[in-house]
Amino acid sequence: MVMEGFAVRFIQSIDLENAAALLSLQQLATIATQPVSYRIVDVAPFIFGISPTLIINGFLVCLLCTVDALIEWKYRTFCFYLRAKLNHLWLATLVLLLAWTTYMGMLAALALSAFEGPGYSANALRFTVGRFFAVWGTTTMTVLAAALWLLNWLLILPPDVLGLPSLFTIQPNIACILVAPELAPGFFKWIYALPFYNGAMLLRYILSGAYPHIGTNVGIILGEICVMAVLLYITIAIAATVLSVTANKDATVVYNTQLCGSTPCALVNHGMEPTITASEKNGSVSRIILGFSIPLDTIGSKNITQCQLQMPAPLQAPSNQYTLQVFEAQGDWDEISINGVNEVKTGNALGSDMPVSTEKPSAIDITAACREALNSNNELLSLWLDTDGDAVVFPSVNTGSGAAVRIFI
Repeated sequence: MVMEGFAVRFIQSIDLENAAALLSLQQLATIATQPVSYRIVDVAPFIFGISPTLIINGFLVCLLCTVDALIEWKYRTFCFYLRAKLNHLWLATLVLLLAWTTYMGMLAALALSAFEGPGYSANALRFTVGRFFAVWGTTTMTVLAAALWLLNWLLILPPDVLGLPSLFTIQPNIACILVAPELAPGFFKWIYALPFYNGAMLLRYILSGAYPHIGTNVGIILGEICVMAVLLYITIAIAATVLSVTANKDATVVYNTQLCGSTPCALVNHGMEPTITASEKNGSVSRIILGFSIPLDTIGSKNITQCQLQMPAPLQAPSNQYTLQVFEAQGDWDEISINGVNEVKTGNALGSDMPVSTEKPSAIDITAACREALNSNNELLSLWLDTDGDAVVFPSVNTGSGAAVRIFI
């Protein structure tokens, strides 16, 4: 059993009378006011086994700090993906991630050292310099393996499903430390392969001498690092071919002869609003205009193989199937002044989709417009979005959930 070593050591060393005693109010106050100086055995006597959560919290904090760095890496380094050589980009990613996780591992080892303090529990092995570096190395390996899992997911997923990898990485890794796989149904035996499980077993051996299976745990973690590093090379190669550009401006433009108060509705500006609307009914037409800044310097001399417009799920739409049609929009415009009288011409038809109700529309092909922008060296790509019936309402760029263009290179 995983906990056998712990049980034997505790049974041999605890004082049953002291183990049955509850924490006094004075002890609780000391824990609350001086959490770092208090030791595990004082916070968690034998009758209240919270001590193992120290390992979970250490790994979790290190990984969550790493997730933030990985997301920043995904959104701020795409220009390198198109300019740097694939081998150099892969090696640089691995080196930077190793340096970051090494730093996280050092902080975890220092935190553990400070938490235990000089009066280390008699129920555990003496915390020496060697064990400090063992904890450092184990935490670094464990977090590096889990971070490589995450990075492979994050690089290829679009922003609207960026939280999905936590279901396959963070949550199972946390659960595997709390639940002994020996007691779980056979389906859950894959827990043995998770980085956090093997890292936790190593730390338990380092700190208490329990569960002495160093070769198995180290081999699994290093094997996962190698496999995920190879997959990272493939993932970077895939990510380097797709550029996602979110809209930087949008607006609803109304065309009709009605009055909005004393002002013709066609003269009213509907930019900078939280929603954008397309409709065509009873002689009144509302069109959506979208603006994107295409990073021509990033694309450089590379060819655009395909370009797609991806609209978010509508907030309001007809209950049955309807049509969305995309056209080129020719001319410069500003979302704070555009209205139905401004001269923004309609160009060629590009593509269409027929979604149902409030389901997310499929990607609409706009390759011709992207290639035209690249050939004419024009960074501004403008599009009209129309429908053929009742109002379809989308969130605007001001909500952070606007339209996006995916460019395949």
